[in-house]
Amino acid sequence: MTTMDAAAEQAGLLLDRGQRAYEQGRLEEAVEHLEGAAEPARRLVRELPRDRTFRQGLGSVLYSLGGAYITARRFPDAVTVLTEALEAYRELAAKALMADVRARRGMAHALTGAGASAVTDVQAAVIGYVRRAGLNRYDADYVGLCRVLMLGSDVLGAYGDPTIGLNAAQTGLTLCVNAIRAGELTPDGALHQAMVRALSVERELLHALDRPAEAANAEGTLQWLGEEPLRTLVAERLAGDSPGLLLPVADAVATADDPELAALLLGEPVGPLCAPAFRVPPPRLTEAGVAAADAAVRLLPGDPDAAVRLGLEAHFLLDVAHEDRPPRDPVRAVWVGVLERMRAQCEVDGDTALAADLAACAERL
Repeated sequence: MTTMDAAAEQAGLLLDRGQRAYEQGRLEEAVEHLEGAAEPARRLVRELPRDRTFRQGLGSVLYSLGGAYITARRFPDAVTVLTEALEAYRELAAKALMADVRARRGMAHALTGAGASAVTDVQAAVIGYVRRAGLNRYDADYVGLCRVLMLGSDVLGAYGDPTIGLNAAQTGLTLCVNAIRAGELTPDGALHQAMVRALSVERELLHALDRPAEAANAEGTLQWLGEEPLRTLVAERLAGDSPGLLLPVADAVATADDPELAALLLGEPVGPLCAPAFRVPPPRLTEAGVAAADAAVRLLPGDPDAAVRLGLEAHFLLDVAHEDRPPRDPVRAVWVGVLERMRAQCEVDGDTALAADLAACAERL
């Protein structure tokens, strides 16, 4: 057996042990095995960087390790290894695997309070699966879309427009139930938990949006499933010091009193409004993002809640508009400028984690 064969066997063995330990609730053991698997997996990629099997193996190890780190509440470590996993899959152009990594990294970002990065990750995951899935084709991409919508709804509701978080939860649940009723899907434990999270998010957001009867329906569905509502990111944001983050974009646009902005952001969406970028046809994303950024700056200091809502929305739109190419001035200057103004406002509001995240977003531009 060659040295490379031995390293591959070691990585595979430790990955299997780590995944089994995680599934059985032995978290410390799972982390130990998965960290052990990462080292030979990295070594194989360093030795043979063009080998697709080794690179995909590294991504798989790091994706599993990131999940274990999240469960262990080692959120910054999770972000680090999931970023490494994303790069491994990007080299392979493995779009579905990249979407899964970004969905998981989005949750890790959110759990550190890095809400802007969290939403852009979840949005990218949703868009990735929307581009791949067929609504009448109950395959792995369909299930992946259900999963990222249901799990990502918590991030989108906590740091994005709450109506988008609600739409994501409800759309994911509807797609999932449609497949179950068609006899094409039997939820496993992970998908069942995603449904419980989506119902919990739906319940919290409906309460926040003053729709108590519909919230009671979501709670009734949880009771029918024999489940208690989960503690969601949305609930934590509502209980914290920045409830203004749960201001809908429509309310912020009304505050801005700008008919052109309203036409851009509140017109007919390009599909189910489950991600910020679906508000606007792709050719107009930059125009809409710049308009939202300008409105956000105009609203300061008089209405900081509406300003931050529109400033974040500008960031989410521009991130998709420039997903494949870096922005140039004057767009870059507007984008960096609004991130800086929102960072300063978040510091005034005491949301230091989001302020730090916005600073990091600006630096990446």
